[in-house]
Amino acid sequence: MSAIKSHHPVGSAENPVADPVRYMFLFRHGTWDKDLSSDQVSTVMDEVALWFDGIASRGIVIGGTPLYEGGKSIALRDGRIAVTDGPFAEAKEAVAGYLIIQVETEDEAVAIAQTSPLLKHGMITEVRRIAPECPVHERLRQRAATV
Repeated sequence: MSAIKSHHPVGSAENPVADPVRYMFLFRHGTWDKDLSSDQVSTVMDEVALWFDGIASRGIVIGGTPLYEGGKSIALRDGRIAVTDGPFAEAKEAVAGYLIIQVETEDEAVAIAQTSPLLKHGMITEVRRIAPECPVHERLRQRAATV
């Protein structure tokens, strides 16, 4: 079997950090504000700013940003590239933004996500650990080790 090649293997100059424990919050349901008055939305956004500032003051925020609704989906269908308006998920499932934090455990990341003031307005927060490299390369190494 040939040696496994990785585009940017862990430990390379392009990917020097062996395993930063980082988590991404994917915020879903970007239209939580549609049934609220302007004053109510302003109040909630003040709460969100305080929540974010509290996280940022701990020095654990790596980055993040809100996302516009819509976008494009690109897929290979019947041998052809298809570009369509997307995402296809229901509006309440569409990703509205993301935040990347660096904490020691998933439990800590989940505990932080549970304090989001947007939860009470229907926002869904998905917590995902960020892989230090493409998981396919890791699976290939595991397969090679068993041969």
